[in-house]
Amino acid sequence: MSYAVRIEASEASLNTELSITRSLGCARNDRAPVLPGFHPYFVGKADEAKILLDGQWPIPGAIGSEPRFIALDGARKVLIWTSGKQVLMELNPAFLKEGIVVLWTDNPAEYFCVEPVIQDPHRFIHADGRYLERGETLGLAVSFTRIA
Repeated sequence: MSYAVRIEASEASLNTELSITRSLGCARNDRAPVLPGFHPYFVGKADEAKILLDGQWPIPGAIGSEPRFIALDGARKVLIWTSGKQVLMELNPAFLKEGIVVLWTDNPAEYFCVEPVIQDPHRFIHADGRYLERGETLGLAVSFTRIA
């Protein structure tokens, strides 16, 4: 497998891209399981955070030390409100089919995580999980824009 990462930052935005390619010269013919995602941390109190998918009502429930897996259900925009700030997280189409966000924190007074992943981690290496065939490339992109 080969990987390429590209990061571009400006005063109000951060764009991240990850490309994973399974080489044609790979000795094995079987499929390779993959479970890429991004792991952004947001400064703020977890109990004051509001997370919205494509402008819908906030996701109910607290963000705590137990990870919560929230299906994106085709959503490509995630709005994160915290400590008087708003950040728009936009996901590329690679997340559409089975993407989730994982909500969790191990320090709820200071930060929390909203992690986009291409599938539920419990499906990793299952027959219906995400795999790469020889020569296949998976490209993921996430952008973060401060909007307030």
